[in-house]
Amino acid sequence: MSRCSIFDRGIRMASLAVVLLVAQGAQATNYDQAREALQEGNCDAAIRLLTGVLDEHPGHTSARILLGQSYEKCQKWEEAESVWEDILAISRSDDLLGVARKSLIRLRRRNVEEQDIALMRSGDFSARSDGRDPFDIPMPEVPWDEVGEVESTDYENGFPPFHFASQHFDVYATNEKLAEVIAEHSEIYLAFMSEHLFGNRAWPHRIPIKCYATFDDYVSVGGAPPGTGGVTSYSPHLGTTFQVLFFHRTEIEEEVGRRRKRDVPFKYSVESVLPHELTHVMINEFFGGQKVPQWLHEAVAGRMELTRDHYLEAARLARAVVAGEHFRFRDLFEQEGYPSSRIGLFYEQSAIIVLYLFEAGPEAMYAFFSELAQQKTHDEALSAALGIPVEGAVEEFERMWVEWMKRRYVMDLKPDPGEKVEIDLAEALEDNTFDPPVDEVGAFAAISDWRTVPTDSLSKHYCGVGATLEDWKVSGGSVHGHPPEDGFGGAYLGIRMYEKLPLAVRCTVRSDGEGWAGFALLNSSKNETGIEVLGRVEDGRSHELIALLSDELAIYVDGICTGRYPRPTQDRLDAAIDFPLALVAYSPLEITNLEVAHIDKFELAEPDEDDDSNRGRSNSRRGGGGGRRGR
Repeated sequence: MSRCSIFDRGIRMASLAVVLLVAQGAQATNYDQAREALQEGNCDAAIRLLTGVLDEHPGHTSARILLGQSYEKCQKWEEAESVWEDILAISRSDDLLGVARKSLIRLRRRNVEEQDIALMRSGDFSARSDGRDPFDIPMPEVPWDEVGEVESTDYENGFPPFHFASQHFDVYATNEKLAEVIAEHSEIYLAFMSEHLFGNRAWPHRIPIKCYATFDDYVSVGGAPPGTGGVTSYSPHLGTTFQVLFFHRTEIEEEVGRRRKRDVPFKYSVESVLPHELTHVMINEFFGGQKVPQWLHEAVAGRMELTRDHYLEAARLARAVVAGEHFRFRDLFEQEGYPSSRIGLFYEQSAIIVLYLFEAGPEAMYAFFSELAQQKTHDEALSAALGIPVEGAVEEFERMWVEWMKRRYVMDLKPDPGEKVEIDLAEALEDNTFDPPVDEVGAFAAISDWRTVPTDSLSKHYCGVGATLEDWKVSGGSVHGHPPEDGFGGAYLGIRMYEKLPLAVRCTVRSDGEGWAGFALLNSSKNETGIEVLGRVEDGRSHELIALLSDELAIYVDGICTGRYPRPTQDRLDAAIDFPLALVAYSPLEITNLEVAHIDKFELAEPDEDDDSNRGRSNSRRGGGGGRRGR
């Protein structure tokens, strides 16, 4: 080869190197310019520049991330989702995959929120939560008459006699067909949870399931704890790692000429107990022996029960949440075991938190479980699940959840038949949704003609709701309420009133124990309407209770609103009702200084810069009670 050809080749290689350097420089320049444009708020220019970079260099991951951020800043949500999906498909970097996954989850959660709010603004709730149950699992028809019969109770070594094996389960039951049905349902439950909760992970175990005929067999033969409907055992050091026990027949009382007991198939065992217990199994396996937060265990298991109306449950709990009565999230997440009180609220709130998370999709649930299984904090898990910053993620999640619960209250709380609940939807979108637009506290203070209701006798001024008058006594000039000894429900005492609406009732109450006190709306037959507002009075001190009955029933405890609920329409309530309200006691309660008055007028509330000090606002987030307690 001649020196000339060698020289020419060198020139060509040098020229190519220059071209490559120039191209790389142009690429870097365009990327830097795009980054500067985005910082200046010019996201359209950033998108144009970054698209050019990626056309020339599809592997420029930094440019692709910046492009996703640019689309989000321009509110081009579909384009942004497409970019994050591309990164998930092509990247091998765990850090980049984490960024893309968080961004995608955040956008999908945002889409759900936008659709929710748009539906709320429209006022058309015909498609609110009906038909969009995210836990709706298609199941085959079950011949209950065939599977309900007990064919044999020959329990050998504690095992029901009929065995059916499927891919992942060994089912033992007292009916041959029932064993097959349980196995079929279990495989469907397992596949659904794997796909929607646990990232499509393969299940490596076989699980024995024992279905006994009756509760007595379930306890005496199966060794299950009394007071349970199903139980899961987890023994990683034994040959059988998991085991599920439950029963399938129960007794009900019916009246056909005379009252008698009858054995019936317990459908609830297959439709609720079985998926509940299998969820415990899958969570234990996913966490691999690591400690599982107690609230999460029960919450997810409860959500998997097919008999639940998830959004209606959320709407009912929202009655309390909008009044500030819920566990602070950090307290709930850090709870060791079960709380010593408010156990019902613990179960309900935990389950509704999971419903909110589940709306964000399978990726969000898998990210949440994965972080907790690696013993990460709840802040880190929520950041991964919702794409929010790690610092303060628990508090930010709580804020998002409360706003979502406000919408559940408005959109999904289905009134009783014949009851019309009217809520101003425009106001419901504001932060002060459940604060009154008028100065209620000022109206109470302006009343000068309170009428005293005597507390020395129950004969004339009071009535019972059903037989609840027996729960009330008069002693020493005070009225004393004592709820039923079985602890089921409260004690109700109707108050005779002559005042026109709107009216106020006030009294002094004291409870020695963990107390709930409040007022319930009665109808013309002196029965409950299902509308009830409560506050907590549990410290042994005296508290002032004031109830307001207008277009809503509201309660104030020591000047703070702790519950509010819309009442039926005017024509239903303004009929001649002598006892429109009843005092409610959910613990032993002493009532003194009981007074009633008509409210002449309300002034508009005058909010100042500090919402917590607004005179006349309920400031419901500070309230200590709420909504309606179930009986």
